[in-house]
Amino acid sequence: MTRNTIDFDRLPLSENEIRQLQDLITEFDSQSKDVVDNSNKPGSFPVFEEEKEVQIRPSRSIKSDRPKTYTSPVINKKDDSVDFRGPCNLEIVNCKSLEVTASQTLRLMNSHLQILDESGTNKITTLTMNLKKGTKLISEKVVEMMDANKTVYRFHFTSNKEAKLFIEREKSRPPASKDKSAGSFSIAQLLKLLKKRSSRDLLESKGIIKNEPIFGNTLQELCDSSNPVPEVITRIVELIEEPENITSVGLYRASANLAVVQHIRCEINCGRWEILEKYRKDVDVLAGTLKLFFRELKEPLIPEKTYQELLSAINGEIDKIMDSLPEINKATLLYIIQHLLNVCRHKNENKMDIHNISICWGPSLIMFPDNCSDLVTQTTEFTSITEHLLNYYRINLEKTNVKTPPKRPDFTYQVVQKITNLIQSNVDAEGIYRKSGSNTKIDKIMKQLEMKYLSDLDKSKNDVHELCCVLKKYLGSLKEPLIPNGIFDRYCEISDKSDGQLLIEVRQMIDQIPKKDVLLLLLRHLRSVIQHEKNNKMSMAVMTDIWMTTLANPVVQQNKKKMQKLAKFFQILISADGQVLPDLLPESEPSLKIRESRYENVLDDINDKIDSSDKVDTKL
Repeated sequence: MTRNTIDFDRLPLSENEIRQLQDLITEFDSQSKDVVDNSNKPGSFPVFEEEKEVQIRPSRSIKSDRPKTYTSPVINKKDDSVDFRGPCNLEIVNCKSLEVTASQTLRLMNSHLQILDESGTNKITTLTMNLKKGTKLISEKVVEMMDANKTVYRFHFTSNKEAKLFIEREKSRPPASKDKSAGSFSIAQLLKLLKKRSSRDLLESKGIIKNEPIFGNTLQELCDSSNPVPEVITRIVELIEEPENITSVGLYRASANLAVVQHIRCEINCGRWEILEKYRKDVDVLAGTLKLFFRELKEPLIPEKTYQELLSAINGEIDKIMDSLPEINKATLLYIIQHLLNVCRHKNENKMDIHNISICWGPSLIMFPDNCSDLVTQTTEFTSITEHLLNYYRINLEKTNVKTPPKRPDFTYQVVQKITNLIQSNVDAEGIYRKSGSNTKIDKIMKQLEMKYLSDLDKSKNDVHELCCVLKKYLGSLKEPLIPNGIFDRYCEISDKSDGQLLIEVRQMIDQIPKKDVLLLLLRHLRSVIQHEKNNKMSMAVMTDIWMTTLANPVVQQNKKKMQKLAKFFQILISADGQVLPDLLPESEPSLKIRESRYENVLDDINDKIDSSDKVDTKL
């Protein structure tokens, strides 16, 4: 498109508009020609002139002599003062009013308020006051402050901007108490307060600070003359001396998980002993817990005086030194020596001889003195004393006999004992062991038993039927059945023998059961339930059927002939008294009158006096 190809006369435009359009087309044609000509020309190679200096473009900065549009009334900005030039009016509520002119300066510094002249050096007026930090804008131009005596000071400014500037500057002013003299005074007061703090012994005597229940306590508070060895020691030692634990390689030398040890410590302090059952297979954790108990004692097992005597003692003097110990310390020390010697007897498996045991146990039995300067020498002496004691009592083993409480029952016994005791209070409930409870609560209790938490049963309110279901489910889920399968098979073989011989055989079979004490405890409870048959409607036949299916092996349950014979076996177990199962019932408990046997010698053995109304014909 060019200027010559357009007929401008035919366009409906004015002369002025046609002229502008022609100029625009002419300019467009000239620019397009320049672009075409330049595109065909090759680009020139850039050449730099070496002698030409590079000129740096001046930066665009604000002029230094830029005039100020506003003059701040804050003329002096010190760290500890505020200088403010008037005009303003200072009003002291219920007192007087001071006027500050435009040429004067108002200064707030520490605990003084000054009005200065035009030079800013001469003081016209000085007010002594201790203004508190913080200001309050009560109106657009009035700022209010207060001193320690709650006297109100009001500053009246000429504009709102001046009032806000005063508030901002006041925020940065440190309080009067932060000066050097006040700071040193506050530190002195703090030191004086710390010196007045009561000692730990005084706080313990007043009962403000108390010992932990077990760890961090004293042997005298944990023991008495009847049980001179703390329960925590005997419980842990019993678990460590189990065959699979005492032969563990590096026993007492391998480190344990400290977090787990501290968790066990807290649980034991709260009385939850079942935590030990949870970790009974982790011997390193048990060993670490036992050593922690001795290290945490407020008073060491071997006092410093006895420690000094043992350093120079010979074999003949050890008995005399041990007799000088407190009775509880002596009994505990002999008990732990006996245990350590038992560990050393398995040195071929656990690789822990007397010397290795002494290295591990020396610092736990004897506490480092407060003035100890050489830890290496001290530790060597601890090891030497411990090794000397172990070698002496290894030869004189009979001297380590200590009166200790009887061995505690295993966890299964504790579960049966706890649940049967809770059921016993509601033994008259109708349908006991026959009715079912809430499956949710039963599963919750079973999870607690799996975690070895037995103490929670006392806290929760459970229905008697739920407890009965838990007991059956727990005993039925044991990895090792309460009554081994060999016992059932043995009884089926001898079930046709005479009554007298049968009772003797039953007695011998019960003696062979690994969990005999648990079975006898359960049978005693079941006898008690049947004795309340009038209220709970639970007869011998019903109880036999329920517990036979609970304790018998599923394979045995499929054999109907065996199940018929086992029904009679359970009746013998439940109905037998002290002459057949002497561990079953105390002598004061009356025997259960449930049946009459066709065998002549059964009445003489059981001493039953059966009324005619109570006779039940049962053939064994």
